Amino acid sequence: MKAANGLQAGAKNGTQVKKLTIIEIIEAKTSAFPLAEFAVLYSIDYGTAWDMVKSGRLPAMRIGGSWRLDPATTAEWLRQRSSA
Repeated sequence: MKAANGLQAGAKNGTQVKKLTIIEIIEAKTSAFPLAEFAVLYSIDYGTAWDMVKSGRLPAMRIGGSWRLDPATTAEWLRQRSSA
């Protein structure tokens, strides 16, 4: 079963399925995840996500050759934006 962003939680056989929020999806991650994945989850272009990192609006870290986001920091960033 897939929902927006390809993820859902729940059981099969006609039981109710709960769609996960972007914050729940990110909080379930156990390690830093790529900026490109964030762009897909947040439904924005990679270039827009990169601009947000470059300008300091989105906290990210460079690991090797890629930009990654910490799940806890990113979930908190999203919470602050949703309550503003």
